[in-house]
Amino acid sequence: MVSRRRCNDKVKYCQVHDVVLHFCLEMSREEKFMLAMRGNILPSDLKESRVSFSFSNELSMFASKIRKPFHQHLRSLITTAGGESLYWNPINQVINLMRLLKVLDLSSHNVGQLSLATLKPLIHLKHVEFTRDGFFWRKQILEESSKLENLRILRGVEFTLDAECLNVLVQRCPNLQELEIYFLRNDSDEEKICPKLESLNQLQSLRLFFDLFPVPKLHLPSNIKKLLLCGARIESAIFSIAGLPRLEYLKLKDRYFVHSGEWCLGDITFPKLKLLKLMNLGISRWDASEESFPQLETLVIQMSRYLEEIPLSFADIPTLKQIKLIWCNNNEPLVASAWRIKKEVEENEGCDRIDLIIDATTAKAQTEWMEFFLRRLL
Repeated sequence: MVSRRRCNDKVKYCQVHDVVLHFCLEMSREEKFMLAMRGNILPSDLKESRVSFSFSNELSMFASKIRKPFHQHLRSLITTAGGESLYWNPINQVINLMRLLKVLDLSSHNVGQLSLATLKPLIHLKHVEFTRDGFFWRKQILEESSKLENLRILRGVEFTLDAECLNVLVQRCPNLQELEIYFLRNDSDEEKICPKLESLNQLQSLRLFFDLFPVPKLHLPSNIKKLLLCGARIESAIFSIAGLPRLEYLKLKDRYFVHSGEWCLGDITFPKLKLLKLMNLGISRWDASEESFPQLETLVIQMSRYLEEIPLSFADIPTLKQIKLIWCNNNEPLVASAWRIKKEVEENEGCDRIDLIIDATTAKAQTEWMEFFLRRLL
């Protein structure tokens, strides 16, 4: 059953009925695909290759029962409970026994601050995921560590915005395909900091969060398909990412509602972009032409306080299929501009090509918005 969809209406998450879930877990145990730990731990459980924990006390129990042969079996370790703090002592002991581990996902718990040295014995790692504050990078620890050449996915990394530290990270993990980094403010001159990631030739998905300072100039690899940027004055970073030849998904988020006036794209082009999501941006006017987004399919605007309208030129983008406004009901001019684009397409092309969704509301509510818009025209 579909439980959540993406901005372009594609399926993001699914769920199953409780009875079906119970059946799946039982079959998973019987066929030795994955063991979901719930309750007492048996000696035979230590021979499983994939283990999932729901609660921290079970993880601690598991760690206390680990014996030397354990590392010969385990390949994946995942925690699934959300929001629970897990400052557990046996973590170093456990990781030292997981020499063949490929997947380590502790993102559902706060495990305290770890370092790359903790992962040094795990040369087969491909997927590492922590919560923010769970994995902290320091330059001296990075330099002492060997390369994690097999690592493909790294999420929840947090460190101060230090160019040397970032360069060492890139050197140690050259084959990353997905990366998530939280940058913290430090005492250095942020204007001189330029995160350089262009040597990560395999990188396809990147999420960068900048805390309490403007997003600096970026140097990104050309293979990126999905990019999320979060920070103050985010629209200024658009010049650093324009022209990426394979970028298909772009999300810009300003957590601090900095009112920054007009946002003019000029002759900037995103040749392959299919989905553009603007969240919390403080811009009031947006100047863009259809040539800036020649292959755009979905435009999402969320929580826009100041934006007066979507440029009418979006009606001339032949690939545009959907405009979605989320939590923008109080911004009547913005909603009216979306209806204007939809009506322009219908009049010029004689078809209902653009699907307009306002706050994912019901059909009745959308009809009311349409009637409101028509009254204003008359």
